[in-house]
Amino acid sequence: MLSVHASGARRLTGPGPLLGGTGAALDLTGPPTARGEAAIAWAGHASALLAALGWGGAPVTHAFTGGTSLAVPAPPDRLYTAAALVEAAWAAAQEGAPPVDVDALRAQADAEAEPVLVALEAAALAHGVSYLRGDDLVSLGHGTHGQAWPEDAPPAPEDVAWDAVADVPVALVTGTNGKTTTVRMLAVVLAAAGHVPAFTTTDSITVGDEVLETGDCSGPQSARRALRHPATTAAALEIARGGLLRRGLPLPRATAAAVTNVDADHLGEYGIETVEELAAVKFAVHHALTAGGLLVTSADDPLSLRTARALVPALNARGVALGLVALRPDHPAFEGHPGPVAAVVEGHLALRDGPGATWTPIVAAADVPSSHGGRAAYNLRNALTAALLARALGVEPPAIARGLRRFRGDATDNPGRGNVFDFPDGTTALVDFAHNAHGFDALGAFAWGLPARRRLVLLSQPGDRRDAEIVGFARAAARLGADRYVVTDLPEYFRGREPGVLPAMLRTALGAVGIPADRIEEAADPLDGVRRALAWAQPGDLLLLPVLSDRDTVLALLQERATPSS
Repeated sequence: MLSVHASGARRLTGPGPLLGGTGAALDLTGPPTARGEAAIAWAGHASALLAALGWGGAPVTHAFTGGTSLAVPAPPDRLYTAAALVEAAWAAAQEGAPPVDVDALRAQADAEAEPVLVALEAAALAHGVSYLRGDDLVSLGHGTHGQAWPEDAPPAPEDVAWDAVADVPVALVTGTNGKTTTVRMLAVVLAAAGHVPAFTTTDSITVGDEVLETGDCSGPQSARRALRHPATTAAALEIARGGLLRRGLPLPRATAAAVTNVDADHLGEYGIETVEELAAVKFAVHHALTAGGLLVTSADDPLSLRTARALVPALNARGVALGLVALRPDHPAFEGHPGPVAAVVEGHLALRDGPGATWTPIVAAADVPSSHGGRAAYNLRNALTAALLARALGVEPPAIARGLRRFRGDATDNPGRGNVFDFPDGTTALVDFAHNAHGFDALGAFAWGLPARRRLVLLSQPGDRRDAEIVGFARAAARLGADRYVVTDLPEYFRGREPGVLPAMLRTALGAVGIPADRIEEAADPLDGVRRALAWAQPGDLLLLPVLSDRDTVLALLQERATPSS
């Protein structure tokens, strides 16, 4: 098996694409036939080791384009032993390898065992509350109804005041585009309903009006911090693909979850080579949903709809409903659909509980500021998703309407996502985080509906994107038919590419679909690109600025220019 290589093992601390619970995994690379043979050999040894440790369960092998994942289920208090097990099974699968020292593996498992924590987790499950472990703490329930103890001094189950422990309503949000905006919308809706919402995004951890931390906070540690905050009464958590793949879900129980859409992005990372494989990862959020819960996705996105429908038997077995969102109330997917749906009906965002129910209007689309009069269709979808999630979390329609009216979608409450700046000279700038073809097509449709004498588009891409994704992004930008294109590097995100390579690729891709070379210029970075755009602009022009770095500086620059002088 010299042609097959294995990665180091990783612990799976929650449900995810490979397992419905905790365990450990490693990934194989190499020729498909050799990988298949290696996986079979590994599985045989892993089965024997699982039996020797008395853990039960069976090893899992999952082949994907370019690799194979190998995983074993394991008790939550023995994940380092589980990682040692998958690596020992791989070592044993090599020709001529000595037998595994099962006694040593068993001794490691015994030393790692924490029976009090296992009993506490089992008791939490029996009482229907969340158990969170990490960051040197173990906690039961969430927020105002949660309790936490040092990880090395947990209480015995009989010493917990179970009547005082409970979960708060929690929604998980993932997808390719729209995650952050949907989470922020939902947080405003929850606040309008009287909650103190905790929400995590790729920008921050926020509880109520307090920002606890800035940066990419879409991982498990951030989710735990938000849920453990004593003021939290409800939560909306952005769930990133990377965290799902590396560690699994950050919590075992959630009230609702949404997959906004799935399209080509981050392919080639963590063994995800196709959009279908990416969809399987995103929809792993369903594992956290408990009886009475709701999984929401877009009927307008064929892959998301197909993936969600395939999960219906598993959802039904757990008492979880599937909710669908579409812009049109006559979408074919709504016909006979037994779960809740949301659409724009006669100019209003509206909800319907099932095929026999009537539509309940929530708020006029024209009164949702982030939709910019309905021109930003993608934000109408985000608002519909937030509305369905809010209903699942117990929010009544009047509060949903108040929240969606309050969410302006500007640089204050949704920085870097669909922010429009109108300058005194009649120039308009539109700033967004669109970073893939799917996102740019949606943004371009919005931009095309805005009046403009001329249009300029700023383009950049992180270096870890595949060539095909970079070309697809440039082609999406070309479809706008702008008068000027500014291509730029992302110095903070070269990620293996040499300076100048990405702008050259974007320039070539634009030229290949007919954009003349004299309509393309190059900038050093996004901030330089924005300054060039402002220098080029004349009254009546529209600047479309997908800003992937230097966001705060760019927003401040545009805000200063948009503010009328006194």
